[in-house]
Amino acid sequence: MKRGVVIIGMIVFFLVGCVKDEESSKEIEEVEVEETHEEIEKEIQQFVVDPSSFHYVVDWLTDEEILFVEKEGKKYRLKTFNIDTKSIRMVYEEQEIVTDVLIHPSRTDLLVQTASSSESATVKRVTLEGVIQSEVTVESTELAVDWNDVDASFMILTAFYEDWSFDSFFFDGTTNELILLQTESPFPKWLGTEYLVLSNLDETVMIYDIQTGEKKTVNESNIASFDTFKESLLIVHSNDEGKMMYSLLDQSGETLKSWETAFSRDDVMLNPPVFEWLDETSFLALQPVENGQAVNPIVELVKYEEAEETVLMSDLVNSELACSPNHEKCMVGYSFEEIVDLKKRKTFSWLQLAS
Repeated sequence: MKRGVVIIGMIVFFLVGCVKDEESSKEIEEVEVEETHEEIEKEIQQFVVDPSSFHYVVDWLTDEEILFVEKEGKKYRLKTFNIDTKSIRMVYEEQEIVTDVLIHPSRTDLLVQTASSSESATVKRVTLEGVIQSEVTVESTELAVDWNDVDASFMILTAFYEDWSFDSFFFDGTTNELILLQTESPFPKWLGTEYLVLSNLDETVMIYDIQTGEKKTVNESNIASFDTFKESLLIVHSNDEGKMMYSLLDQSGETLKSWETAFSRDDVMLNPPVFEWLDETSFLALQPVENGQAVNPIVELVKYEEAEETVLMSDLVNSELACSPNHEKCMVGYSFEEIVDLKKRKTFSWLQLAS
C-alpha cells in the first residue's frame, strides 16, 4: 500500500511538473512575444509634413509626443505628433502670427509669442487645455524671453528697438506687473526665482538681485559661455593654464564643482556647447570635438553626472538639442529632423518634407 502511494505520488509529481514546465514555457513564450510586440510598437515613426503649411518643431511635450506649429488658412495651430503611433492631436489654436513657442520644464504650460505688427509682441502663458493664464504686450521690433524654470508665472522680457537699444522687464503673471530692470546687457537668464545672470563684454558674468538691483561678479574669468537651470549656474571658461573648464555654481556664486574639458577655446567661441539639463547637478552637452572644424563642425553628445564624463554619441553635426522628459531620446539637427535614441545609441530621421 505504501509502495502504491509512493508510485502515485511520483506520478502526480511528474504530471504536475510537466504541467508547470508547459506553463513556464508558455509564460516565457508570451513574455518574448510581448517584448517583441513592444519593440515593434515603440519603433520611431516618420512624420511626413506639407511644407506649405508646416512651420517648425517646438519641443517634446511628453515622452512620445512632439509639439509642432503649422498654419491652416489664417490660423496657427499647435499640434503634437506621436512617434509611436503617428497620431496627431490639437493642443492650441491662435489667430495672430505665432513667432515662438516654449514648453515649461513642468510640461504643464506653454508660452506662445505672437505678433500682430512689426512694432510690438504679445506673450501668452497657456495651459495644455488651451486656457490663457496671463498675457502681456510689449512694444519692440524683436522680443527675447527667458521663462523661469521654477515658477511658470515669472518671465524676463528683453525688448529690442529699431536702433538696437533694449530694455529688460520682469513680468509677474500672477499680478500682471511689468517692471523695468536696470540691466546693462541683453539676454539675462534666470537663476532661481530671485536672481538673474548677466554677461559682460569683458568675458565675466554677474548675478543680479531682481529686488535690490545688487550685482555680484562671479569669480571665474575668461568666460566663453554659460547656462542656468533652476538654482544652478554652469559656465564654460579657461583657467590660468589656458585649459577649458566646466564649473558648476550655486546662487551665491560659490563653485560647487569644476573640471577640465578636452576642447579648445577656439572651438567654444566658434561653436558654443548646447546643454540639456537632467537635474541641477547633471546635464547633457552637445559639445565640439577637440580641434573641430569651424565649418560643419563635428560634435559629440556627452553626459556629465557628478562631473564624470560619458560620451553617448559621436560624429554628430552641431545643432540644437531637445530631449524627452525621461531623457531617453533627444532631437538634434537644424530643424530637429533627427532623433537620437540614447538607449540604442542610434540616430533616426523622423521628419520629412513631402515632395
